[in-house]
Amino acid sequence: MNLNGGNLTIRDVELLGNVIYLIGYTYTESGINHPFIAKINKDGTMLSYKSLLNNAEMHRIVKLNDSTLLAIGRTLKTVDKEISTKRFIVELSNDLSVNQSTEFESTFNGQLNDIAISPEGDIYVGGSEKMVYRT
Repeated sequence: MNLNGGNLTIRDVELLGNVIYLIGYTYTESGINHPFIAKINKDGTMLSYKSLLNNAEMHRIVKLNDSTLLAIGRTLKTVDKEISTKRFIVELSNDLSVNQSTEFESTFNGQLNDIAISPEGDIYVGGSEKMVYRT
């Protein structure tokens, strides 16, 4: 995986010791998003790379503890020319394996924008829910 140029968006970075975790997505000209997480050394050497879902966006990544990361994002689906989404939280080990994934229904085009971990280990997630009103 080359992280230079092309149709690439890096959404967030988390540093754990000498290792940098990047999340983002690549996208095709037809508009399909392919989210990824990359693990690299501070010198830029790629340690590992993993595609997570198809047609989704990764928004943020945070350290839960010394061996676990949490990433948030949303899946995208077009139904009758309208985008519907599901929001999700993914728990990852330092080796990028998925420990757990939780999906949240969204009534219309919602997303998770930010995640924070309190010193006590409580998880706080903020997002948005965009509504369409018809009269």
